[in-house]
Amino acid sequence: GTEEGTVVKQASLNYYHSQNDRKEAVMIPLKEAMSVKGGLGKTKGTEHRVTLNTPQREWELGSGQDTTAKEWIELLQEWIGLPKIERIQRSQTGSESAVKSQWMEVRVDAYTPPEISDEDLARYNTIQKESSFSRAFTLGTPRGRKKDKEEAPVSPVEAEKSDREVVEVEEEEEAAFKWVYVALMSDHTLRQYENELMTTELARLKLGYLVQATMLDEPIDTYEHAFRVKPESATSDTWICCPDSAEDSKAWIAVLKA
Repeated sequence: GTEEGTVVKQASLNYYHSQNDRKEAVMIPLKEAMSVKGGLGKTKGTEHRVTLNTPQREWELGSGQDTTAKEWIELLQEWIGLPKIERIQRSQTGSESAVKSQWMEVRVDAYTPPEISDEDLARYNTIQKESSFSRAFTLGTPRGRKKDKEEAPVSPVEAEKSDREVVEVEEEEEAAFKWVYVALMSDHTLRQYENELMTTELARLKLGYLVQATMLDEPIDTYEHAFRVKPESATSDTWICCPDSAEDSKAWIAVLKA
């Protein structure tokens, strides 16, 4: 890569019109892709769909097996967009070492895939080519939006119930934080341990090169100096970390972005 100790990795995705025709491959530009998602179609044998969105068009791939489609989605999500820059691991060290470590409270926000809307499902139901992996264009117009119903006045009982639910959600958010020993390792993973001995690992994040580490846009009550760690992978979990002070948070963000 451009920095010392890094390497640039990029993948290419090609498809052919038939299994026997290996001369003229069509390249799907992964670096231009903005998103990849799954869906269902009606054509038997290619009903499990994988759709790549680029500024110019959509590319739709089809498989007869749900597990195969999910494997492709997971793989493609790792390689769409900008080329990947990774740090070269030095094998001579023998084992990873802690770059920075500290006790803090951590909440794990698990990754949840986006829901597929009716419009997305309609988009997947396009005419298929002979090949299992084929190109598809989207036809049709967006549905008109239904007129919003007039909101009924909220009774005092309902208002009190709503306030109580908000309090319960806030209490659940606070309960989700766990007191753990966090360490940033030399292999660019962020790990949670049971204690300073670092013998019992509780969780791990593979950060990647383009890790995002920022203070929260909307601070959580009693966790005002918490910061968010979002790895490079689009399907990774997000950690909300809260050390003892705002200065500690800024120091962690600086090290994670280094």
